[in-house]
Amino acid sequence: MKPTGEPGKVGALAEEAVVAACTLADAADPSRWSAGAVEDVAAALEVLAGALAQLVSAPAMAGRLGATRRFGMYAKASSS
Repeated sequence: MKPTGEPGKVGALAEEAVVAACTLADAADPSRWSAGAVEDVAAALEVLAGALAQLVSAPAMAGRLGATRRFGMYAKASSS
């Protein structure tokens, strides 16, 4: 996957990732998942974790992420 180069596009892509994650969580009945689907989700999580790790290492973003956790936005988003 290539970076978009457009700052506004990143937000839209992040929102799509949240929607997709919620859809996957709704379909999480183990009998409905193939081995390939599990591998694909694991790969997606690995890519997203790598991207987030880069953000956390950037001083400006680390401050934003800390504020998000402090105000409970992370817990709200992760419980969806």
